[in-house]
Amino acid sequence: MARIDYFFATLSPYCYLAGNRLEEIAEKHGAEIVYKPFDIIAAFPRTGGMPPAERRPSRNEYRAQDLPPQARKLGLPFNLKPAHWPT
Repeated sequence: MARIDYFFATLSPYCYLAGNRLEEIAEKHGAEIVYKPFDIIAAFPRTGGMPPAERRPSRNEYRAQDLPPQARKLGLPFNLKPAHWPT
């Protein structure tokens, strides 16, 4: 059986947008998913990345424009600035 190692961060809106699609793809192809959560905040300094709060405004503006249409396309509710974050 094929295996998918799925590294994900619960804080990532892009992981949220993936929704159940990974499970659907794995089922379609007879693959097993091995879920591997990781701490994205700890990964940023190790990889040269920056958390959104430290990014240039233009990069955050792009993110704010990119995410809502993707959520609408997938039929998922989405709030870029929830009242309680991170949860």
